[in-house]
Amino acid sequence: LFTAPASITSSQTVTVTATSVADPTKSATATVTLNPLVNVTVAPASVTLTQSQTQTFSATVTNTGNTAVTWSLSPIVGSITAAGLYTAPALIPSSQTVTVTATSVADPTKSAAAMVTLNPPVHVTVAPASVTLTQSQTQTFSATVTNTGNTAVTWSLSPALGSITAAGLYTAPASIGSSQTVTVTATSVADSTKSATSSVTLSPSAPVNVTVAPASVTLTQSQTQTFSATVTNTSNTAVTWSLSPIVGSITPAGLFTAPASITSSQTVTVTATSVADPTKFATATVTLNPPVNVTVTPASVTLTPSQTQTFAATVTNTSNTAVTWSISPAVGTISPSGATAVYTVPRVVDVNQTVQVTATSMADTTKFARAVISLLSGVAISVAPAGATLNEAQTQAFSATVTGASNPAVTWTLDSPIGTVSSTGVYTAPASLSDAQTVQVIAQSVANPAKTGKVPVTLRPTRFTVTVSPAT
Repeated sequence: LFTAPASITSSQTVTVTATSVADPTKSATATVTLNPLVNVTVAPASVTLTQSQTQTFSATVTNTGNTAVTWSLSPIVGSITAAGLYTAPALIPSSQTVTVTATSVADPTKSAAAMVTLNPPVHVTVAPASVTLTQSQTQTFSATVTNTGNTAVTWSLSPALGSITAAGLYTAPASIGSSQTVTVTATSVADSTKSATSSVTLSPSAPVNVTVAPASVTLTQSQTQTFSATVTNTSNTAVTWSLSPIVGSITPAGLFTAPASITSSQTVTVTATSVADPTKFATATVTLNPPVNVTVTPASVTLTPSQTQTFAATVTNTSNTAVTWSISPAVGTISPSGATAVYTVPRVVDVNQTVQVTATSMADTTKFARAVISLLSGVAISVAPAGATLNEAQTQAFSATVTGASNPAVTWTLDSPIGTVSSTGVYTAPASLSDAQTVQVIAQSVANPAKTGKVPVTLRPTRFTVTVSPAT
């Protein structure tokens, strides 16, 4: 049995000789030609195309005289000729990958693959789409180029009024005699046939105008609010911020912080003044209120099945004193009526548990108060008959009545392993008793295992031993 080596780097010949053991001068030979495995490579290994573009792939087949290949695609998106010319589809809605495979005709188990990434055509957008400027004002435009790894653009103006940098910063001319429009164009470097435009309306100077947003806000202690100032008709849009009266604080960026303590409601005016023209300003109003506070009475209560309890909520520091009522977990019911609510305990409470009643302010839903209800289980078990006296092997059937539970089932056990009790409550005395003794039969609630009922069973032997002395 001849086994070729695991690796063959080049073609070679091996002579196999069989020599007679009987006459070592006699032998015969055979020739084994060892060839490397057929190998296929494809170039290029990967390429990125858009719709209708083409790419010629070449396949190199070694270790065989037959270098022909067959070409295939997976998935079949686009087409490929027998010469390896791949053509992308006319429409590419989204990026996808196609595997181009060259399979050896000499050995169809040998193949190589290349990857074609198909991308939609380059698309350019410019933001903002339009803007109005006056003399010397600036506007930064941004271009978004999709479906290509090269997102660079070149910027141009038509007509050439003002200037624009390579980064998209447009500067209006220093003098504008009348209103006119300039088209800003961003052209893709990757595909110069793709571009997008934005319109700049150039208007003569107008008075500086300042607006502040939001115009009004209501806060409580330590809360914050960022105000923004919009300054128009000037290239200098900076403002200075001030407060009247000086209650709380405001940063140069317009971040107002309410004081840590607010004892009563008051109003603060926030003013943004133009740096370009200090005679121009705008204001906003901040109403400062003490924090909303909610209390619930009673704070805690203990109830038993079917009982009810009325809770009352008091909300201060707001004109809206309404609350929403809820319970957790959802055991029992809560019946709201404005600032009060009636809680009703379920008819059945299997185990002792706690329920929270929550009153949440409708004016400020982050403010709430809770009351705690301790629910006591009403489960009780009685066993009948109340007891029994048995002799050896006698039986007694017991029954258990469970009240106040959702599940009336019980499990039967004994307090000591004397005799047996069935799952239906039938007790059987031991077959042999040496002396009188008592065992407790126990019925345990399935709904509340902490609840049990017990009855005693007195066991008396029936056999008596008589001895006579002296024996002789």
